[in-house]
Amino acid sequence: MNNEVKVSSYKRGTTKNQISDEYKVAFYLRSATGDSGDLQKQRRLLEQESTSFGVNNAEISIYTDAHQSGKHDGPEFLRLKKDIIEGRINFVFISRLNRVSRSLKGLSSFFEFAKKNRFRFVSINENMDSRCMSFLGGD
Repeated sequence: MNNEVKVSSYKRGTTKNQISDEYKVAFYLRSATGDSGDLQKQRRLLEQESTSFGVNNAEISIYTDAHQSGKHDGPEFLRLKKDIIEGRINFVFISRLNRVSRSLKGLSSFFEFAKKNRFRFVSINENMDSRCMSFLGGD
């Protein structure tokens, strides 16, 4: 049995309809202090960088945990995970991996969740795309 997951590749300049047929996109934002400036900065970065993936900002679901440390999953992160499990989201952008968790155990758990639920995620700061990570089922 082959468990390899293949995600269709994208091309720069993909039209809105083409990308929306393939991906259900979300941004996850988190700030331990609830600093609105930090949350806005994260969102602007994700909006800017996601365009290179052919993503139209109007199609994006935003999940924001303000006043939430990276030690525990916040309510919006839990809602995002539920939406992934239920198939409402299959492509997640984060500004930095530490938005998901500040611990190695938490990141490992997130990677296992990604592998099990076969969704794509991109972390901008680390230049990480799960599509290119073989241990997560990427190319």
